[in-house]
Amino acid sequence: MDGKIREIKRGQEDRCSGALSEADLANLVDNAPKCQPGKSTVDGYGLIAAEPIAAREVIIDFSDPQIYRETTFDALESWRLEGGKYTGISEQRCIVSDQMTKYSLLNHSRTPNAITHFKERQVVALRNIQPGEEVTVDYRRESVSPQAKAHIQHFL
Repeated sequence: MDGKIREIKRGQEDRCSGALSEADLANLVDNAPKCQPGKSTVDGYGLIAAEPIAAREVIIDFSDPQIYRETTFDALESWRLEGGKYTGISEQRCIVSDQMTKYSLLNHSRTPNAITHFKERQVVALRNIQPGEEVTVDYRRESVSPQAKAHIQHFL
């Protein structure tokens, strides 16, 4: 692997391990127009409502094939698998992105204020969400392989 590719992969590993810089946060793909990155009450950085979000409103759309791609759990790089940097859509398949998006800032909660609709590839508000409130989803709703589940159990 040449030096430039190694540098890019290392940068991806750093960002996906939670070591986000201010530059990373400023350059996130904006697929959540009513939200902004901010300090999380759950862990590290999170997705914070910047303006009111109504119940049943789409918060994030992660269906753009230019940004998100479907793959298998078996094909995941170890840093994605170990860091939980994917969205499980079945026990064999998941969605990943090679870009940092606002979607990647969603944190887990057992009492979430949003829900992921995997078929539509959207995150939708379960109730009204006020500015300054962190948007959270329940990771336990994702279908994941037993191999992936072993790596993310501590998040749940």
